[in-house]
Amino acid sequence: MISEIMASRDANNIVEERIHRMESLRAANIQVDSGREWRFEEGESDAVAASIVMFGLPAGDAFSARSALISFYPDGDARIVEPAYDAVQQQIRIFYPLSLFETQVEILRAHGEVICTYLESATMPHLNSAFLHGNMPVAEKLH
Repeated sequence: MISEIMASRDANNIVEERIHRMESLRAANIQVDSGREWRFEEGESDAVAASIVMFGLPAGDAFSARSALISFYPDGDARIVEPAYDAVQQQIRIFYPLSLFETQVEILRAHGEVICTYLESATMPHLNSAFLHGNMPVAEKLH
């Protein structure tokens, strides 16, 4: 578990936020399922519209994450909740509206190395966050 302080600015003052936990995964295997070939049966409540599954290694010695599941649901769906970290499965879980699917896939396309990071707030648990980011842009020749 990592405990550190991150400062962020708004228009009028500096807000100090204590990070209770940070997990980060360096992706080695990424599976993207756009869900286009799926046919949902009526009443199927667990179905996701699209997903990205990442497997890899922790991005540093202090981390334990080994996978990430990014689920996309129709915009406004009640299943779009705060991200979470499952310590037992060592998995970062992110829930996005379907309108953000292409944006997230573009991060995968544009970077040779993709990392998924989760930040858990100690003081404001409703502000937990998780996101994809890339370290090494893919060279223009490879696009």
